[in-house]
Amino acid sequence: MREALVALDREGWVTIEPHRGAFVHGVDADWVRDHYDILSVLYGLAAARAAVRGTADDRAHLHELHRTFKRSSAPDAFDAANHALLQHVLSMARAPRLVTALRAVTSIVPGNFFVEVPNTIPTQRRGIAAIVRAIVAHDVDESRASVERLLARQGNAVVGVLTDRGVLAEFGR
Repeated sequence: MREALVALDREGWVTIEPHRGAFVHGVDADWVRDHYDILSVLYGLAAARAAVRGTADDRAHLHELHRTFKRSSAPDAFDAANHALLQHVLSMARAPRLVTALRAVTSIVPGNFFVEVPNTIPTQRRGIAAIVRAIVAHDVDESRASVERLLARQGNAVVGVLTDRGVLAEFGR
C-alpha cells in the first residue's frame, strides 16, 4: 500500500504529508491542460530532436509509418498506428532521457484515447501530418510547434469530455 501511495505521489495524484497521511488531488480543467502541456514539451522536444538527428532511413520509415497511419480507420488500428509512429519519432530523437521522462507521465484517459474521447481521430490525423512534414523538412521550430498545437487541441477535447461527464472538480471558481 505504501509503495502504491508513493507511486501516486510521484505521478501527482496524491500528496503525502509526513505524520498526516495522503491526500487526493482533485482534477480540474487546469490540471488536465497542464498534463497536456507537459506532454507537449516532452514530445515537442522529441520531434525537434528527430528533425535534427533522424537519418534518411529514419525519415523513410517515418513516411512508411505515416502511410499506415493515414490508412487506419478503426479506433484500435488507428491507436496502434499512432503509437508506432510516435515511438519511431522517439527513436529518431535518440534521446533516452526523454523516453524515461515520458514514462513518468502516465495517461489520464484509460483505454483507447480515440474511443474514449470522441472526434479526436481527425485532429490527430492533421496534427501528425504536420509533425511528419516538419520533421522530414528538418524544421526544428515547426516540429515542436506542431506537437504543441496538436496536444493543446487534444487536451481541450479531454477537458470537454470530462466536463460533460461531470468528472472535473471546480476549485475557487
